[in-house]
Amino acid sequence: MPRDSIERILVLNPDRQCEEISQLQGQKVLRSLDDTLIPLIELRDVLKIDHCEAETISEDLSIVVIRGSSGQFGLIVDGIHDTEETVIKPMSNYLNRSGFLLAATFQGSGQPGLILDLENIEKSFKISGEVSDHNKAIDMQLSCVEGADASEFLFFELNNGKKYSLPLCFVYRLENIDRRDIEFSGELPVVRYRDSLMALISLDEKMGFDSPGADSESSRVIVIKHGERYFGLEVEDILDVKRSSAKIDDSVRDRVGILGNFIINDEVIVILDVWELLSEEIERLAPKKDSGKSSIETMRSKIGTILYAEDVDFYRDYVRKGLEKSGFNVIAVESGKKALERAQFSDADEYSLLLTDIRMPDLDGYGLAEGIRKIERFHSLPIIALTAHTDETEIKKGEDFGFSGYIEKLNVESVIERIDEILEIGRDKAQSVSA
Repeated sequence: MPRDSIERILVLNPDRQCEEISQLQGQKVLRSLDDTLIPLIELRDVLKIDHCEAETISEDLSIVVIRGSSGQFGLIVDGIHDTEETVIKPMSNYLNRSGFLLAATFQGSGQPGLILDLENIEKSFKISGEVSDHNKAIDMQLSCVEGADASEFLFFELNNGKKYSLPLCFVYRLENIDRRDIEFSGELPVVRYRDSLMALISLDEKMGFDSPGADSESSRVIVIKHGERYFGLEVEDILDVKRSSAKIDDSVRDRVGILGNFIINDEVIVILDVWELLSEEIERLAPKKDSGKSSIETMRSKIGTILYAEDVDFYRDYVRKGLEKSGFNVIAVESGKKALERAQFSDADEYSLLLTDIRMPDLDGYGLAEGIRKIERFHSLPIIALTAHTDETEIKKGEDFGFSGYIEKLNVESVIERIDEILEIGRDKAQSVSA
């Protein structure tokens, strides 16, 4: 199925199936973390494939949550394989007797693959607007909290039974690792992953909790990619993905590795700082030469100041600290209006780039960009939008206003890479090394 239509993927063990799947007027529904009800459809029923034809199926239940035109719905499938870019081929009506296939393709293995027509499935199974209207109402409430952008978070449990989360932008993949495949490099557990070795890090041990041990046959792993290296974060269970704009409180943190906390359904959810937790492993497994690191940071400090507009204190401080730690000079202000005022009374060489949130009171990111462009000396100033909303409509609108890119605001590593690219930091060094 087209990846753009996928909202999230869930794999529920038998216990979670009992907790999260219910019957409502004869229809299976999935209850997500905020009690949103999502109708479920068996893909085998859609394609009229007898359930007894199935090969050995895991007790775990795989659900693909689809973003439909009238709301979300879930497809229950036998299993999830992988993502792949491919060329699609038109399909004749003779082969598409069910009417639920969009096209065909050939996979990397040479085997044919069928692409589902998700829109037709949604229409034919009459996914009603009642549940989806409820979803929209909840999403509207979430998006209005504190007037902030909503960001997507992955929710999971550790061995202490508490819920934790991390920004979804850091997640490369979710995997179920067979413990028999785990090997060791010295004392470090590793697994062969995508033609390389992936280090496995227990989040329980990192957070100072008791480790669950190796009683189960498999391990739930959140895969994080840093450069060309993969890191696997072992957790007790993966729960859900949800967009939330609840206020993040970073005033209470009792240990290293915590970004902050927010409250959902009267429950405190801890947000983990991925890069802080992985800093030791990154330094050990992907070391950088001190001279090169110092050189890049020196170049960043000499290119002028970055002006950053963000109305939410947590995001503003988090991004600013990340940029300053990497060598940039940053002036961060709490509104688009204040950023524009600073630009109006600044010299042409004072700012090298503008970072801006989109949704801000008084003057939003588009208004700020328009105002900056009217200042002749900043007419060509590079502008990057930091936001959680990166749909095609907003990206096109940003291009019209001269934005150089849209980046998830919590993904500071991607922000730094894009700034280096725009301002050509390190390019001369890279060219000299290749020469």
